Amino acid sequence: MTYVKKIEALKNRYEGRIKAILTGIADDCRLSGLQVDSEISHWCDEYHWWFFNINKDGHLAVEVKISISEQRAFEDFNESNEDNETGGIGFMIDIMGVNGEVIGRICPYNYTPEVWVNIDDADGITARFDEFENLCDPDSAVELIQENLPKIVHIE
Repeated sequence: MTYVKKIEALKNRYEGRIKAILTGIADDCRLSGLQVDSEISHWCDEYHWWFFNINKDGHLAVEVKISISEQRAFEDFNESNEDNETGGIGFMIDIMGVNGEVIGRICPYNYTPEVWVNIDDADGITARFDEFENLCDPDSAVELIQENLPKIVHIE
């Protein structure tokens, strides 16, 4: 299986669980009175990511995003090795203010070599996602957003 097909298989395997995490956070945001302005959306550029947005005073203020991060997108990749079917992946949630403020981030083993799980290690990827999923607490996410939302300034 090619690298691209492996990534697509991972997307298909974890998309439902990723959306469930984001839905839980979005629902808790709505219950706490925050203005969630979008449904869960998917995007793919250098890697797959899903997100929703929170508004403040009618303007985009916060993005909550989960990504399947690819080692190739974060580290120098020699284009002469494009046919290489190996590489690592990781899972990350970012809660970001509209101007790039990091409100919260969870990425197991970030800034260590263990951040990447080999794309061919199905058991390792499952274990990593289970760990990631257990760390994504909707109540904590809402608390972080509520604490930081007053500090976020919309720039036109």
